[in-house]
Amino acid sequence: MSEKKPERREFLFTASYAVGAVGVGAVVWPLVDQMNPDASVKALASTEVDISSVQSRKNNHCTLERKTSFYQKKNS
Repeated sequence: MSEKKPERREFLFTASYAVGAVGVGAVVWPLVDQMNPDASVKALASTEVDISSVQSRKNNHCTLERKTSFYQKKNS
């Protein structure tokens, strides 16, 4: 049987494809990374309210940065 010997041309094609894939990844990564929210936005994403003094089944609200949130204590 005749074994096919790898040629230099095949190696160059494979190497150029690999370099091209790395280059595309290096270009796309910052574009995708900029779509993530800023750290200051993540810090304001959650709000904790102490509802231990709230009566059961009573509607309440709290205002934080001109945004009103309504909450209700469902268990007693």
